[in-house]
Amino acid sequence: MTAQRWRSADRVSQLIGRAISALRFCGSSRGHVRGPVREPVQEPVPDRARERIPAQARPRSAVAPAGAGLVALLTALFAAVSLQAGCALLGAGGAGGQEAPSGGRAPGAGSPSESASKDRSGKPTLLVSCLSDEVFLRAVRSLGGEGCYIIYQQEGESGGRLDEAKLRRSIASKIPQGHTGWAMLDFEGHWLAFLNRAPEDPAFAQGERAMLRLIEIAKEVRPTTKWTVYAVPNLPFFVKDDAGRIVGWDKGSAASKAAEMAKGRRPQRVVDACDWVSPSVYHPYSFRGNPEWRRALPEYVRASAELAKSMAGDKPVLPMIWHRIHDSNQKDGLELLTAEQWTVGVIEPALAGGADGVVWWGADESMLRSGGLGKRQREEFEAVQAAGQEAVRDYLRLLHLRKLQELRPYFE
Repeated sequence: MTAQRWRSADRVSQLIGRAISALRFCGSSRGHVRGPVREPVQEPVPDRARERIPAQARPRSAVAPAGAGLVALLTALFAAVSLQAGCALLGAGGAGGQEAPSGGRAPGAGSPSESASKDRSGKPTLLVSCLSDEVFLRAVRSLGGEGCYIIYQQEGESGGRLDEAKLRRSIASKIPQGHTGWAMLDFEGHWLAFLNRAPEDPAFAQGERAMLRLIEIAKEVRPTTKWTVYAVPNLPFFVKDDAGRIVGWDKGSAASKAAEMAKGRRPQRVVDACDWVSPSVYHPYSFRGNPEWRRALPEYVRASAELAKSMAGDKPVLPMIWHRIHDSNQKDGLELLTAEQWTVGVIEPALAGGADGVVWWGADESMLRSGGLGKRQREEFEAVQAAGQEAVRDYLRLLHLRKLQELRPYFE
């Protein structure tokens, strides 16, 4: 990257920081002015307040108590950030061409027969299926990133069973004919239950056949697309230590981890049927909740990548990542990952484990529409939701640009 582009990138961070500072005084839906957010003194990385990158272009009356000057400042800041993001993130080739929708089109991808997932410069591959925003997607493409279609379980099931006709219709309507990019079949729950069965168990063979049939149907409908399935292979985060206690992956005994790695290799036929491999490495815990997670979570991510790489042969390994704590965590679920947890905790160990890149998944838009994200992360979203849908879109755009900026050194 040229010095000029680095300066532009730094300017983006400065502008976002100014927007954050201003929004710390925004009015909530109750119409009062909020005071500054108190920041933990010992937090070694940007805290939650800094991780939120809210920006409101044309805020509505809900933030009026903050003053007309703030409204003007935020409008100007959003315009400036968008402009600077275009300079720092888009690059010369990022402003034109056809967009890849969230979970959608991946222009320029190779055919399934191409084994390498890195471009000619050897850069890791970045796939996204997290936000359907034009500015964000252009920024992704400027880094050589692409979109990734995801066919979800409800798009191929009826009454909890495979509906082949429905699955075929979903694939045909969602993915353009002749598409040569990336796509994933996200069938979870009972579809993945066979992974916990012994190979000699009839339930394992039945589950394996069902998964292989999904892949077969997908390739029949869109044979030029690069297909995979979600979370195969899979490792548990918790294992046993020498005393038989349940511990995080980093403290597990060699025997316990070896047993789990062997178990993870059981679905080799499923991996063989895929064009690329995507284990899930979502983080179930926050770094700030327990210092031990700073060691355990990266070790788990690295082991997951190593397992997938050992099974993939020359196929690309692109673990699935998420910029939030997994929603199964009742305390911290859906909280934003800090910059440290996003990079040191996810990206670095994945690449160190042999991954060829990552798939960045997210569903902030749909989770806000359903109410779950706003309810569980009220502090993050209360003021911006009060300002209206346009403010929410602006916030999500800047949030994803910020998280993309944190990833940029690994993919430029």
